[in-house]
Amino acid sequence: MKEIEEVFYLGTGEMKTADPSEGIGEESGAEDQNRKVEKLENILRALAQLWWIDSTQFDIATEILADGSRDYKWRAPLGKSGVVNFYLEILSCHELRHPLKKHVLRLLGNSCADLDENRELIASSVNYLPSIILQLKDSTVLPYTLPVLFNICVDYASEVEHAPDDTAIVLVNIASNHDTSIDLETYISLVNTALSYLQHKKFQKALLLQEGALNTIITILVDSYSRFEIQTAESTLNENDDVKALTSMITALNQVLSDISALHEFQDIYPVSSKLCRTLQSWLLPSTKQVHLKVCACIMLGNLARLDATCIECVQAVQIHKPLIDIVFHAKSTQLLHAALGFLKNLAIPTQNKNTLGEADIFEALSRIWFMDTIPQVQFVSISLGRLLTAGSLENVRRITQDCSDKESGILLSPLVNLFEKTEEEPIKMEIARLSTSICRVLYLNSVQFRGQIEPIRIKFLHKNPKIGLQLGFVVSQTKWPAVRSEGWFVFALMARSPEGAEIVSQVVSDPSVFQPLVELLTGDPITGIIPTSPTAKILNSELVDCQELVPKPVRPQDQADELSRADRENALVLIGEMLKNYGSHMAVPCKTTFKDLLNSGGDYLLSHQHGRTETRSA
Repeated sequence: MKEIEEVFYLGTGEMKTADPSEGIGEESGAEDQNRKVEKLENILRALAQLWWIDSTQFDIATEILADGSRDYKWRAPLGKSGVVNFYLEILSCHELRHPLKKHVLRLLGNSCADLDENRELIASSVNYLPSIILQLKDSTVLPYTLPVLFNICVDYASEVEHAPDDTAIVLVNIASNHDTSIDLETYISLVNTALSYLQHKKFQKALLLQEGALNTIITILVDSYSRFEIQTAESTLNENDDVKALTSMITALNQVLSDISALHEFQDIYPVSSKLCRTLQSWLLPSTKQVHLKVCACIMLGNLARLDATCIECVQAVQIHKPLIDIVFHAKSTQLLHAALGFLKNLAIPTQNKNTLGEADIFEALSRIWFMDTIPQVQFVSISLGRLLTAGSLENVRRITQDCSDKESGILLSPLVNLFEKTEEEPIKMEIARLSTSICRVLYLNSVQFRGQIEPIRIKFLHKNPKIGLQLGFVVSQTKWPAVRSEGWFVFALMARSPEGAEIVSQVVSDPSVFQPLVELLTGDPITGIIPTSPTAKILNSELVDCQELVPKPVRPQDQADELSRADRENALVLIGEMLKNYGSHMAVPCKTTFKDLLNSGGDYLLSHQHGRTETRSA
């Protein structure tokens, strides 16, 4: 026994837990590793003798080895010397007394931490891992079994592949069993170990396919706080360590449930009408006070609502949008707001749902968010939702331009006008600009057919949003999102067909940040000078202005880069032609001349590209 103690320097107190990030170091080079392996090989013979005579000294020796395995420098030698394999064989073939089993598990857990070579030893036999999982039945050694299962799973794909499909299910069942006598620390360790396996699709799918298994993990989420009579983090000002650990566990659990609900199999097994989904729907109601349950429901049901048919069922049949909008109206948790808004974004995509959502006062709820000084992620998703709701919907454009309950605050959209100017977050700035672009598209695309309805809305929108030109200019002057820029040129072309729209467009394109890309778009030359054009182009563009042979061309989601560029050029020609036609009489002569020259240059450039494409097709 003294020989084993001396191996780890226990007598001098020199043994310490090493930081694996420090590597082996000078004192643990190749020669030192070999010496450690040799020493352990020598004591392995003594260990075998103690085991076969069933000596209590074997338990003491195992405890010393388990203590020594806490030092990172000894973990590789423990594997190379055969010590780890020796104990794996013992555990897989024999029923051990409790004190010995505890130290064997400690030794295995420490040896596998951050060391793939020892993890591979466990993966090398079909018996080793199942024998470790079997120890979960003994609640008295759970604190020692769980670290082994956790350490052999984390960042080691091979062991995950060898683990039985139901490994996570076994862990989840133990965690959900109230008859299992465990404390909070062990409970959190148990759930976290299950979650470490459930990071992998293999175990996620097994959980889905095992009847009742997903309901079991949902049960864990429901009673995590109440089971141990602990106050939730959201209700305490000073979080203690237990609350922090439990909150972290629940966050990880919600993430795993999000991943599972994103699987194709989830949609097949759990339709909107299923019992599980009805349970999730009930969590969205005001009667459920736990924020983490509401967040989980938003995420899982939101993942389910990825097909138009499912989204339509959620809104038109289940009317799930109503509790979601209530959350947006009243919730203080930014995590919950973000989850609810994300779910509503999915529901807002089908055309059939847009008006229904608008009728449910969703814009009043969104306006509350826009007035708040909240985190950028929440602002972004709320603005994005507003954009989706207004796309192609005159009724929702009318709703978003309604007066606030406090008329001095302007219209529901007003806070975004101010936010656009003061925010430094480019994605938020862009989303506000896209929302304004979406509104303008509706107000100008149908202006002839619905003139009586649109005119008062358009006048009010432009009056309450005097900086609309800055927002539209931001869309076409940026280069990160070509499809968004193309949408901007299309809307410019639409707007230029009316006198007040042409006035706005003329002011926007006079800005160098917009005029420069317009010139490059129509001439292929980034220099601001206008390229002389051929007589043919002059004739073409004269006809364009008078006859409007070209009309605004909408951008399609499937358009490729060359198709976007061609549509951009045509829309740019339309916007200049219409702008000259509808506002040219108000322009200064030099400005008007510049735009005429640009129109001619653009016609020539477009003609040359069309000619080039014809030759390519002919070839």
